[in-house]
Amino acid sequence: MITLAEASFIIVQALHFEQVKKAGAISYETRKSSQEIGLTEKQLDTLVSLGMAKKTEDGKYYAVCYDVESKLRKRGALSPETAVKPEQAGITGKLQSLWLKVLIDQSKVGRTEDDKVWWKG
Repeated sequence: MITLAEASFIIVQALHFEQVKKAGAISYETRKSSQEIGLTEKQLDTLVSLGMAKKTEDGKYYAVCYDVESKLRKRGALSPETAVKPEQAGITGKLQSLWLKVLIDQSKVGRTEDDKVWWKG
C-alpha cells in the first residue's frame, strides 16, 4: 500500500507531466523553455530526475512518455507464468515504481511471490 505522501507526490508529478505535454513539448523537436511550459525549472528538473522529461543542451524540456501497461505487454508479461521483474520491462525510477505499486493495489498488475509482475488489465 502506498502512503498518502507518495500518492500526493504522484499526483503532483502527473499534473506537471500533463502540463509539459499540453504545452506541446513532446519531443526534442518540440522542446520548450520552462516559461513556455509554465513550470519552474525546479519542477521540470524533478520530472527529469524521475525520467518523465528530458532537458536539452539549450535548457529546454520535453516529456518522455511512459506506460506500464505497454511495457508489460511488450515483454509478454500477461500472466503469472510470463511475469517479469519490473526492470526487465523497463519500469525504473521512483515515479514508475510508485505508479506500479498503485496499479498492483488496484489489481491491474499482478505480482508473484518473487516480485515479478504482469499486466492483468
